[in-house]
Amino acid sequence: MVIGVAAYFFWKPGKGTIEYHVKALSKDLQSIEGGDWLIDRTPQFVGNLMLKRKALRMKQHRDALVLPGFLQRMDLVVSNASADAVMGSALGEIISGSNKVDWTFFGFDPAPTTNVVRFVALPADMLVISNAIRKADVPGAKLPF
Repeated sequence: MVIGVAAYFFWKPGKGTIEYHVKALSKDLQSIEGGDWLIDRTPQFVGNLMLKRKALRMKQHRDALVLPGFLQRMDLVVSNASADAVMGSALGEIISGSNKVDWTFFGFDPAPTTNVVRFVALPADMLVISNAIRKADVPGAKLPF
């Protein structure tokens, strides 16, 4: 019994496992959303460097979760507006709508060209996000999904 309780409190998933990357990603996101004590009390340029470091680490964890298939990456070509404008509009629609998207795993990555939107998300959220992006690109389009 004592060994089981100790193992519960001290067991940590090994580096490189899906559990490790999920926990690390969640921890970084919570520290950014909830406000990090150290970042809040440092000069702004130092805080910005720390936030960039966390964002880079979150991207690395997301990329590591794409390889085993836990997350998916998708590139969509947009035609009517800039990729940033389309993504901003699509995210606004998703947030204001009743759609439930797990934002812990969502990532908006820089695309190879200016008219491509590249994002990473859970497979269950891909259809909702991709449809919102298509609708933001061509507002009058009728989506088959």
